[in-house]
Amino acid sequence: MSDLAFDPRAFVLRKNIRPIELWSPGVRVRIHVPAVPVAGTIVAGALGALAGGAIVGLFAFSSQLPEQVQWAATVIAAAAGAIWAALKFREMFEEHDATFDWTAGRATFRHGRTVQNVALREIAALVLRGLKTRHEPGDVGGPVPSYTVYWCRLEAQLLDAAVLVIEGDPEPDPASARRGIEAMGRELARALGKDLRFEDFREMSAKEYFL
Repeated sequence: MSDLAFDPRAFVLRKNIRPIELWSPGVRVRIHVPAVPVAGTIVAGALGALAGGAIVGLFAFSSQLPEQVQWAATVIAAAAGAIWAALKFREMFEEHDATFDWTAGRATFRHGRTVQNVALREIAALVLRGLKTRHEPGDVGGPVPSYTVYWCRLEAQLLDAAVLVIEGDPEPDPASARRGIEAMGRELARALGKDLRFEDFREMSAKEYFL
């Protein structure tokens, strides 16, 4: 897809979210991704409780521990799993906003309640970071093949850190994950007078995925 054929306003994320609110590179660009509804956090917490309680409960009730200890361990694990899953889900899907204002010469990046303002000249480059993770479903109702999902993060590289501009949805192949967000990055990079650097798809570590 060429830059000329790419319309950022057509870029769609989960559940028909159109994050490009304003697209005039060289003047003003605003990218806004709203937070997921509270119901999503509740569901994530419930799933975390089930997973935590099931794993620890299986171990506790297969041991020779007193029954009170078995139940206490299961309840504590379920509560911990619920809290962790809800907080992780909320962190991953908090409201996100990136604004580039050439008139003011500044960019503003907001993630949840965290806001960072930087001068456009402090942006050293834009980075398109490719990520992937392999899923091993196992045998659930019969053999299920493993599969890999791919997605890209467009980041602004500052002197001492990188900040998120926008992250794409997981896709079944790297070309789909890269296409629209890369074209968007090229237009932004040209307007900023910076390079766009692509970092090829790499496997996320367990630490990155879960923490």
